[in-house]
Amino acid sequence: MTKIKTYCDANVLITASKYQYNKYLKILDDPNREFVSSIFVKLETLPKAHFHGYNKQVDFLETFFEYVTIWPKAQDLELISNNALELAKEYDLNAIDALHLACAIHLNCNEIFSQEKLTKPMYSVPGIKIIHINH
Repeated sequence: MTKIKTYCDANVLITASKYQYNKYLKILDDPNREFVSSIFVKLETLPKAHFHGYNKQVDFLETFFEYVTIWPKAQDLELISNNALELAKEYDLNAIDALHLACAIHLNCNEIFSQEKLTKPMYSVPGIKIIHINH
């Protein structure tokens, strides 16, 4: 059986690491999913948690990143960044949303989970299914 290639936006991981909501944990514990991530997600999640000494949050995030099976290759980061720039220009995306979308598309993800408001332009980008999740 083919697993669902899933990219989690940083906001989903931050909320899951802080509050441990069941619906978030069900997604993260789903054996039918293969998780994809990037250095961009790490940069959005780990530094603040480390700096402020949120050890449980850091442990949660580091455990999640250990289970990620697909990461972009270093040599692909320039291509991903250029694609993000084009997406940002075409769909009026902010920089980090564009990087996440470009990375997920580049790595052939089936879906992205995000907490971004449904009015954000990221939901208009074709080629990737974005699933809104809230707490």
